[in-house]
Amino acid sequence: MPLFWFTNKEHPSFRDDIMVVYKNNRMLMYYLNDRQGREEDLGYKYFCDSNNIGRYDKEAKETIGSIKKLIIESESVDFGNLDKTILIKWINRIVNVEFINAVTVYTKTEPMRLKRFENNNELSARQLKILGDARLKLRQTMEMAFYVLFGQVLNNFAKQSGVTIRNLFFYDHEEMQLLFKGNKVRQSVLDKRKKGYSFWRENSKKGLLIGNDFKNIWKEAKVKINQQKKEPLTGFVASCGVAQGKVRVIIHNKSNISKEVNRFRKGEILVTEMTRPQTIMACKKAAAIITDEGGVTSHAAIISRELGIPAIIGTKIATKALKDGDLVEVNGDEGTIKVLNKKR
Repeated sequence: MPLFWFTNKEHPSFRDDIMVVYKNNRMLMYYLNDRQGREEDLGYKYFCDSNNIGRYDKEAKETIGSIKKLIIESESVDFGNLDKTILIKWINRIVNVEFINAVTVYTKTEPMRLKRFENNNELSARQLKILGDARLKLRQTMEMAFYVLFGQVLNNFAKQSGVTIRNLFFYDHEEMQLLFKGNKVRQSVLDKRKKGYSFWRENSKKGLLIGNDFKNIWKEAKVKINQQKKEPLTGFVASCGVAQGKVRVIIHNKSNISKEVNRFRKGEILVTEMTRPQTIMACKKAAAIITDEGGVTSHAAIISRELGIPAIIGTKIATKALKDGDLVEVNGDEGTIKVLNKKR
């Protein structure tokens, strides 16, 4: 996720009381103050009204339609020959209009928003499927627009601006606006951000920490992660049942994701940050699924119920606590993950 995307004050997920920690091509997100409770309240109050299930489905479909129209419109555009000013208009249109609208809808079903519906029957399986399917289709459409359309726009803008596409991902929102006018960020600053950074927004104030300031934040994050590793590995039960098998960890930010999926063997336990369409073949071979992220409407929750295999999601640290070859028992009846034999 580019830095300029979530440092935009209009982004619904990052407006206030949030901290993002970036390191090793992965991001950790933390809620500050009482935002977690506020998110839970918002989601619970909204979806307790069953009419809002249909409203969300309708909103998602309308948003998908809007993005697809944009994609169809872009098919007749030769971005390689566009003037820089036109490319900037496309960037602003995608980032500040289409994606903001899409994320506003998408975040209504964020795991935290639906946390109070976990492990109870207030929402039926049918209602959860409606929400889950709408969320998944919206995500797929957003990713298609981001990786295909937005990728073309950014790539051509980068060439005309004399900035590499990778460097663009480390510009914040205000710096991107300045880059539109020809003002670049010093390479030394971008290099530090690539090593790791922390962005926070609290009480209408914000900050971006790099270098030694970031190292202190990262040390605290690692301490918290290491403490969690020592605790029993648990999460939300997305699908019941019990299964044993050897762990296979698949990380989506690796470039060889297809190779990782092809290596997956039938009967193994899939451990990943979150399942996505790219890992669907691994899901179908898996004896069980364990994820770091996700909630009752996540892709992992939907696919595990359809496949009839145990799944425990939202463990936060499964991809760090478990390694390839570990023999584990996934108890989807109790929501526990037991390591039977640790791979040396």
